This record gives sequence, C-alpha cells and structure tokens, in this order.
Amino acid sequence: MKQLLYLLLLFSYSSFGQSARSVTADLGVSTPYLTDYSGNAVSSQAIGINHQGILLKVNINNYQSTASVPSRSSQLIIGLGDKMILDPSLNLSAAAPLSAYYSWSIGMSSGQQQITGTLKMPLPAGFSGTVIFAIKALREGSSFISAQHASSNLDPLNNLNDPNNSNNSGALSYTIGKPQPLSTDNSVWVLSVYPNPVTDLNYITIAVREGVFNGSYKLELYDNSGRLYQRKELSLSNVKTVRYNFDNKLGAGQYTIRVINTDGTQSAALKFEKL
Repeated sequence: MKQLLYLLLLFSYSSFGQSARSVTADLGVSTPYLTDYSGNAVSSQAIGINHQGILLKVNINNYQSTASVPSRSSQLIIGLGDKMILDPSLNLSAAAPLSAYYSWSIGMSSGQQQITGTLKMPLPAGFSGTVIFAIKALREGSSFISAQHASSNLDPLNNLNDPNNSNNSGALSYTIGKPQPLSTDNSVWVLSVYPNPVTDLNYITIAVREGVFNGSYKLELYDNSGRLYQRKELSLSNVKTVRYNFDNKLGAGQYTIRVINTDGTQSAALKFEKL
C-alpha cells in the first residue's frame, strides 16, 4: 500500500511539475490574392456580382529553418468580408487545402463568413505552401478579405513564440459591382448532360441549350464525396455539344461534372449517375 501511494505521489509530481516548452518560429502569411481556375490574376476591384470561378489564395510559410511549429499552437483565420462567401458547391471536408496540417471549420464572425484552420500537425521548418478556397460574390459593395496566423497554444506542453509579428497577417480590399457582360456567344448558359444515368458507356455528352461553346474550358469530374476524379482542358469553337471521355471506368455512384470557361465568367455544375 505504501509503495502504491509512493508511485501515485511520484506520478502527480511529474505531471504537475512539467513545464511548457517554448518553440521559436517565424510564421508568415501573405496578402490574400485572387485568381481564376487557370491561375490568371483576378482584379479585386473589378468583380461582377455574376463572376464565376474565383479562387482565394493565401501563401503560408514557416521561415524558421531549424524548428517546426508545434501542433495546436496556431490558427489560420481568414475573414471573407460581408460581400463574399465560400462557393456553396465546395465540399470543405473532402477538398480542404493543406489538410495534412490543418483541420478546417466555417463560422460567422462580425457579420462575415470566417474560415478557421487549426494546426493539427507540426508545420515543418522551412515550410512553404498555399491554401486555396473557391469563393463567390454575395452582394454588391466594398469590403476586404483578411488572413491572420494567430497563436492559440492549445497544447499546454508546447507554446509558440513568434517574435516577428510583422508578417503574420495580410488584407485585400475588394469591390463587387454590377453583373459583367458574358464574353462568349452563349449569353444564356444552360447546360445538360446525357445519357443520365450512364450505363455501359465510358463517356457522357454535355450540351448547351442556347448559344454555343466557344473558347477554352476546364471540365472537372468529382465523385459523391467531393474528391476530384479527373480534369480536362478543351478548346472549342462554336459547337453545341462536347463529349467527355472517362480516363478510367467509373464505379457505380453519383458524380458531378463542373464546366468552367477559363476567363471565369461562366460555370455550371451538372450531376449524373453511373449505374
């Protein structure tokens, strides 16, 4: 009995006597910037309310070359302002950026949609990466996107010490204006896909009901979990239909094919079933 009591006292002393380890690192966050799906820059001051295919990007760095940033010691907080939101078609659980290091959540704060990434794994020394989210205009007006890496120190045994606060945040102002005129002949872009459901074929056909396909397009195929299955880029000239071949045989299930013209003014998501 005395031996058991001694071991309990020893364990208690060891647990409560353990102090937090301070880790010095230099987390860097770039000014947020916007591109289309082809990587072309999108002006934040010339966004029409109907603008499609906008990607928000923020570069993340650990400038410390010898120490990793401890897990649960930091959070990346991105505010979209009150005029933009995450693209509702985005499946965050399936397509979250840098998911090996961050766990993501979405909420509202001060009237704006806020994306929070909590560091779940140590961010390696010298790390450089980019978080990317699909966003869309919500209403006309001006606001700004903010990005900040803030110390959270949720792990009592590891505390982050970042002495350089000058590069921990960035902001991008933007203006949402009137609907922009579409740059292609298909001014009414209503698409359909057939056959639906797909049975023994290894392709589907996408048709535009009014207008034509004319220009460069990106076609992305997603499974029901939101995982990107394959991507193709096509140049089309005044055609009503396009045949989309599957690189590999599709398993049975629900799929979504997203069609985007590369200047970002038009996009559509079409659902179909494979039996």
